[in-house]
Amino acid sequence: MNRIALDVSDLLKGISAETEFREKREFSPLGERGEKLEFKGPVEFNLVIRRVNSELMAEGTIVGKVMIECSRCLSKLILLLKAGVREVFRKPVGPGESPEEAFEIIGGEIDLGPLAEQAFLLALPLKPLCREDCKGLCPRCGKNLNEGDCGCREERIDPRLAILKKLKKK
Repeated sequence: MNRIALDVSDLLKGISAETEFREKREFSPLGERGEKLEFKGPVEFNLVIRRVNSELMAEGTIVGKVMIECSRCLSKLILLLKAGVREVFRKPVGPGESPEEAFEIIGGEIDLGPLAEQAFLLALPLKPLCREDCKGLCPRCGKNLNEGDCGCREERIDPRLAILKKLKKK
């Protein structure tokens, strides 16, 4: 888990109304979708944290490059993810309780790591592609069809649909 602690005690005491967090930080891989999302280079945080009553609101963008597999041909590609965030941080409600639908303020600090992880996972495309016209893998031999034809062009037709081919010939 990526821990990025930020001291917000001045905001909580009312000494300041907002603070900026504009930094680049290294990020360890995230394990989702049965694979690890590996970051290529530092993750850039451009956030403003504001005090709103007893809560803190973090707004801005988090940008990073992640290596992921193409959903059609399984080749590796580097994807630039730019995640817009607008999240609330609250103090825990009681001993052992965590606030609902908010990140926690613990001991005058907030951890931006879980916020960034959530933002990146939500920003991932459902089906990442290495390119728009990716041809994928041959269903018979498994060759990457972007690299050339595999020679497996034997056409197999579902026997239930074979009658339609006869109609097309007439």
